[in-house]
Amino acid sequence: MSIILLSCVALGVLAGVLVIPPALVPLLSGATHYILLAVLFGVGLELGHTRGLIARLKKVAPVALLLPLTSGLGSLLGGLLGGIILGSGVYAGLSIGAGFGWYSLSSVIIADFAGPELAALAFLTNVFREIIAIITMPMLFGRGFGLAALTPGGATTMDTTLAIVSRMSDQETTIIAFYHGLSLSLLVPLLVPLLASRI
Repeated sequence: MSIILLSCVALGVLAGVLVIPPALVPLLSGATHYILLAVLFGVGLELGHTRGLIARLKKVAPVALLLPLTSGLGSLLGGLLGGIILGSGVYAGLSIGAGFGWYSLSSVIIADFAGPELAALAFLTNVFREIIAIITMPMLFGRGFGLAALTPGGATTMDTTLAIVSRMSDQETTIIAFYHGLSLSLLVPLLVPLLASRI
């Protein structure tokens, strides 16, 4: 599945460079939004038809509810180290890490506080995170990493990478993935401005 997903991304890049005229890009962006909604609707249907789902969810270890906390702390630590190594500063690194993969919102917020250069870095960092998640999550599930396989996806596990989770795991993990992504998404508009304001 990783090879298929990576091939789709590569074909999309080639089509964007060689085939699709720039005037069509806004239309494709709008279509992508509705396609994603359709995929999420399909995942919801699948979960809705699962018998005994609530009973199985009650058996999920409460520690699984801490997954967004550990995932978020890992992202912030990575951003902190990146900011120090690249010399962009501690708070710049932390604010980029606090995007948790939500590139559209985090880059806009950072642009307001730190200008377009850092916003572009935040955008690219979180886009690459999503691409890396798309490639690595199927491999991690295939190697038995369980819930830890959700962490590369960050906030995207409630939308763009949720279909991967649904395909590669069970219904309980899909519910936890949605909770994981939703929790991190709610933190982005709180943490990014707080950290970016200190740059």
